[in-house]
Amino acid sequence: MKSMRFLTIVLVLFSFFTIAAEESREQVSDYNVDGWKIRYASPSYGISLLMLDVSSDDVSETIVVPGFDFRILNGVNVSKRGGFYTGYEVGATIYALSESDSFYLNDDSLNVHLAGFFAGTVYIMQKYGYRLDLGGKAGGLSLGPEIGIGIQVGGGSYDIIDDSDGEEIASGGTETPFGMLMELTLEGTLRMGQNTRLFAGLGANVSNPMFDSIDGGSFNSLDIEQLPVRPFLRGGFSMNY
Repeated sequence: MKSMRFLTIVLVLFSFFTIAAEESREQVSDYNVDGWKIRYASPSYGISLLMLDVSSDDVSETIVVPGFDFRILNGVNVSKRGGFYTGYEVGATIYALSESDSFYLNDDSLNVHLAGFFAGTVYIMQKYGYRLDLGGKAGGLSLGPEIGIGIQVGGGSYDIIDDSDGEEIASGGTETPFGMLMELTLEGTLRMGQNTRLFAGLGANVSNPMFDSIDGGSFNSLDIEQLPVRPFLRGGFSMNY
């Protein structure tokens, strides 16, 4: 009698684990057929442009400062092919310019130039995007928009020099290190298999200026203002895993 009970228990357990294993295999099979991955990683690198508007009276000059942009996007439950996706992205951008071209300002034709500019930002964003895939499962092209919303911390400093005597007439530093950040990107992708993509994105981010409008020290008519829009071009790869 005891042996029969033991055998019955063994058969019940065996049946239970057999059914559970089969359901697990079916879920994995459905998961693969539907083309979904648990996570993906997407590092990217590129260039970003920060713009300073320097003006005096009715004359103005826009100085473009180049920057190096590097970041990584992580996502959850992202389709191997097209459709909506979401994730979070962390990154940083460093801007530097040793010397700008000289330019003239005000009625006295003051000849000045920007010298010693350095700034950087660190940010985190929630990203939302959509990809329209063209081609087969093994490869093809994708195109779609991506929106980011987050926060940034930034800072830096700069000097403006009078070329006539080499003396500094204005300098500025960080006025607003913390702020909100919004980003819009148009992304094009080359799919190489179901798990790997090469992509390039062109877009711009909008944030509160790190450098608030600053009057130019001893030369009071000089005004410096950072524009809130920073365009960028970046590229990288995405891998599902």
